[in-house]
Parts: sequence; structure tokens; C-alpha cells
Amino acid sequence: MTQLSINKAGVSWEILYFTGPGCQVCKVLEPQVRKMILDNFPDVEYRLHNVADDQAFAANHGVFTVPVILVLHGSREYLREVRFISIAQLKEKIVRLLELSAL
Repeated sequence: MTQLSINKAGVSWEILYFTGPGCQVCKVLEPQVRKMILDNFPDVEYRLHNVADDQAFAANHGVFTVPVILVLHGSREYLREVRFISIAQLKEKIVRLLELSAL
């Protein structure tokens, strides 16, 4: 399990998962992503967004297809994964981001 200090100067990390109605890949992938985040990064805020419920929010984040995973620190985007997402690679990328931010 990866435990890293992720809150630097009061700014925290968050992961946004964008899904949409009728997206079967989203329905299969989201529980796996959620479990990986909760198991490995308990201090990272995880939020699920349905693009149909808030199209403006999705558009403001440049999300025009689903699934999309954004990793943000404060209001800045550090990672974007779109459509074909590997859980193992996503975990490695998040670990690397958090390690770099701890420097």
C-alpha cells in the first residue's frame, strides 16, 4: 500500500472521474478505480461526476468524451486519462505525481 503525504501548504490532491449515461466501460471501470484510490491513496479526494448531470462542469474541465479521469492539485490539472485506462498504469502515475510533489 502506498502512503504519501499529499497535503502541501493546505492544497490537496483530488481525482475526478467523469462518466456518462449509457457508457458501459464507465460502469465497469469506475468501481475498480474507486477501490484502487481508496485502498492506496486514502487522503486523496475522489469525486464521481456524470456529464449528463452537469455539462458545464464537464466542459469547463475539457471533458467531451467518457470515461475521463483527472488528477488535480488545487485547481491545476496534472494528469488526464481518457477512454482506454489501465488501473495499474494509473496507480503508477499517481504514485509518481505524489512522490514528485513531496520533494
